[in-house]
Amino acid sequence: MARLREVMWVIVVTVFLWIWADVEFADEMELSTTVQLATAPSSNLVLLSRSRIRVNFKVRGRQRSLEQLQQRLDVPDAVIRHVVTEGQDDLSVRDILNADQIIAGAGLTVLSASPNHVPVQLDTRIFEPDIPVQFDYTGALNPEVQVEPIKMGLHVAKSTWEEILRRSPRLDAKIEPKPVLLTKQVDLKSLADASKPFQVEVIPQIYGLPVEPDRPTVSVRVRIHQLTETQEIAVPVQVLQPPSWLDDDTWKQYTLSRKDRAEWRVTLTVTGPRADLDRLKLKPESVRAYITLTDEDRKPVSWLTRQVEVQLPPDMNLQLSGAPPRVTFKLEKNAPAGIP
Repeated sequence: MARLREVMWVIVVTVFLWIWADVEFADEMELSTTVQLATAPSSNLVLLSRSRIRVNFKVRGRQRSLEQLQQRLDVPDAVIRHVVTEGQDDLSVRDILNADQIIAGAGLTVLSASPNHVPVQLDTRIFEPDIPVQFDYTGALNPEVQVEPIKMGLHVAKSTWEEILRRSPRLDAKIEPKPVLLTKQVDLKSLADASKPFQVEVIPQIYGLPVEPDRPTVSVRVRIHQLTETQEIAVPVQVLQPPSWLDDDTWKQYTLSRKDRAEWRVTLTVTGPRADLDRLKLKPESVRAYITLTDEDRKPVSWLTRQVEVQLPPDMNLQLSGAPPRVTFKLEKNAPAGIP
């Protein structure tokens, strides 16, 4: 009987110590990390909303596991990755963290997180072939340029492509606008040997909107006839209107509103021979910068963005360097007479 009591006592003490040890090592800790959202590489989805979210969270578990998690998150550029799938538009940060293999595998439980949820905006990823590539340069006047390849395809979010088409200038209402990929600008005066082809990076943007070109670079060969210099000139952006607006009551009904008045005085970078640049200094008014309004602009819309057209003096051998500036405006309907 005494032997049985001794065995039972050992069992009770062992169970008590195990429970005590389990309680002793259970703890909570507050940590911070970055959640990195991404779509599956094999999907045709693209993430439009924020992909990196800084979060604070409280986690519970054994002290050793908590310390190991803290060490993992203290590593520079440490992130917790989560793959977003179609149909998700609002994600629980707590669920994302609890689904992390290391957190779940260590027996840890995330109790709370801030922010609680993150919005998700997905779009379809499409492919657009045969986009022209334009070599952007400065430092030479009308060089002979060969670009290889002269066209390439790109991947882009469907909604982003639609916005790019809206921003692209139309030379003819019946012809679809064709956006252009630009290379990084190269100062041809800095080339050690202009007779040899060189690689130039293609900018993965059109009008500042992200795209994914097929190739990161193009091969360029140039033949330079005359080197040039650059000069900046500030000019006001003028507004041209349809001739019919002079005879109807358009300007009695509408007012032109400029979103940012400062952008309506643009600074242009002009390249050309030094002699012509010196002449331009004496005649800055010979440069015209303008936009042309259309009847479509009178329709009720939000802000419109339009590329500024630039005319340089025809008697000077000058070129505009870089992309033309853009201005934002809208035609607002005036309140009827007598109504404040």
